[in-house]
Amino acid sequence: AREGVRRFGTAEGLRGDDLVFATLGPDGDLWLGYAGVLGISRLRWDGKQALLTHYDRQGPLRSNDICALLVDKRGWVWVATDNGID
Repeated sequence: AREGVRRFGTAEGLRGDDLVFATLGPDGDLWLGYAGVLGISRLRWDGKQALLTHYDRQGPLRSNDICALLVDKRGWVWVATDNGID
């Protein structure tokens, strides 16, 4: 990897290698939406390592099929799914 650039994929904990949505929150967290029906993930850097948290239909999303993903200026994450907005 180039200096300052790190590649993430399923080997590093992502649920899939094909992303269709990526948005940066005001806190520096990167929110990712997958091409497959896999929900979303939050990628957070704690200064030493990347931390991944996954969100899906098991909680708190209505569906794993993501249609849109954004973070507003308050830092609220909005997820549009095929079954409504969370």
